[in-house]
Amino acid sequence: MFPHNSKKLPIQLLIAVACTKAAQADSMSFLSSDTLPLNLTQVIAVPANTQATPPSGAGRTSISHDLYLMGDVGVEITQDVKFKNTTDFSGAQFGLDTGMRFDLGVGCDITNFFAIEATTGLIWNSISTISGTLTSSNTPFNFNIDGNLYNVPIMFNGKFRIPITKELNSPEIVVGAGIGTLWSQVDIDSIAGISNSSSGSAWAFAYQATVGVDWKIGSRLHLGVAYAFLGTTQLNFGADSTANALYTNSILATLRYEF
Repeated sequence: MFPHNSKKLPIQLLIAVACTKAAQADSMSFLSSDTLPLNLTQVIAVPANTQATPPSGAGRTSISHDLYLMGDVGVEITQDVKFKNTTDFSGAQFGLDTGMRFDLGVGCDITNFFAIEATTGLIWNSISTISGTLTSSNTPFNFNIDGNLYNVPIMFNGKFRIPITKELNSPEIVVGAGIGTLWSQVDIDSIAGISNSSSGSAWAFAYQATVGVDWKIGSRLHLGVAYAFLGTTQLNFGADSTANALYTNSILATLRYEF
């Protein structure tokens, strides 16, 4: 027994001495056994709130960046612009050549898989012909035109990004939809080679849908390809100049830069 006035050794030191002696006496003791239910070294060294790093194939677990800039450019086909019948003509329509579409916008990642965007841009087509029937004489007409159709969409979009694999930087399928408005401008320089400068503009409700694939090519940069469909309600360019809805189809190269 310890003397009455002796100081007691700290309990931790007693345990350490006992464990050392036991380990030296028997290298196959329970201290070296694989069946030890708790690893005391890990319990002491690792904080209780530490989480293990997920494997590389566990998928995306956090958002690296919230805001981003986006842009796209590509070829575009707009269905011929058809005008409602008037007292002067019936079945009149503009024949449009294949055009171009450009868009710029800013977006925000709400979750790992969903983002919202505000975009604007320009859709341009040259006007090649105008055709229809003169009401007064019931005579069909078809003239070459030198003119242009400009459409400026202002859209608010939602986009879902779906990783193709579980890897962190997996390519993504991007599906989106949006609503907004579209300003349309028609400029005519000549009809059948005769100078005839005229123009008109109109506003309409617009809606669109997109689908594409994105690839990450840098720490903040994404490159992709997408198909976009855009439609509108009818456009009123003025008296006797109300056109049916516009429908456009575009194949676009897309770029996204994350902040």
